[in-house]
Amino acid sequence: MPTKSKNTVSNKSIYYSILVLLIGILCSSNIYRTALSNEKADTVNKLQQHAATNAKDIETEFRRSFFQVSAVANLFASSTWVTNAEFVAFINRVFPDFPEGRRLTSIQRVPVDNANEFIAKIRENPGTEYSHFSIFNFTSTDQVIAPQAIDGLYSVISYTYPEIKNLNFIGKNISADSTIGSLIYPVMASEYPIVSNFSRPVKVIQDEPFVLHIYPILTTNPQNLVAQNVAGVIVSNQRIHSLFSNTLLNDEVEKFKYVISDQQNTHYYYPEKIDH
Repeated sequence: MPTKSKNTVSNKSIYYSILVLLIGILCSSNIYRTALSNEKADTVNKLQQHAATNAKDIETEFRRSFFQVSAVANLFASSTWVTNAEFVAFINRVFPDFPEGRRLTSIQRVPVDNANEFIAKIRENPGTEYSHFSIFNFTSTDQVIAPQAIDGLYSVISYTYPEIKNLNFIGKNISADSTIGSLIYPVMASEYPIVSNFSRPVKVIQDEPFVLHIYPILTTNPQNLVAQNVAGVIVSNQRIHSLFSNTLLNDEVEKFKYVISDQQNTHYYYPEKIDH
């Protein structure tokens, strides 16, 4: 009898040990799952915060680009006459490191009656594109024809930076029904700047999807100091991918995928660099 009692106690001890072990394993498993879940949630939260910070940085880069164009337009407006060298100096002052693939162009409004005087001043700039400067219209069939004024004014491409090897660019009069005309004429009418919707690559001009920053050149009316005259616009293209490449570190590109949309609901995907 004592031996049997001892065996019973021994078996119970084993059962209790196994039960305690199982409970410990279950508790440890639950603690591990909870810790893992908390760690995943913490990681996701950190990634979301990081993505939100990157989004703000991308927006800041976009705004910075816009303000740089406005600064060039204001410098242009502050001068009674701007030479090509001065135009380049304005850009160098505003852009310490000029972005690759970027272009700034001045389009000036020229009264038909003052066209000869304007042409003579432009021709004083050095360079063959200026020494033979003239105002012309360029048709969709690549023909140079006589300029056509709108309300007694030409809207002429006077300067561009960087230099472009295109004989039919400087001096071109922008027609209202052209792609760029449909953007700049509303800006000149409203005196308010715009940023265009996404544009697809344009042969010779831009080889990637881009947006256009268009800022009016507003000068004071000498006969009415309160009123302003729209002397033209400054137009600048910006590659969409530069909003990301100028902001994100290389290792961040692999962590996230980005998509931005314009007002026409066209989407641009990065780092794929495609739009549709």
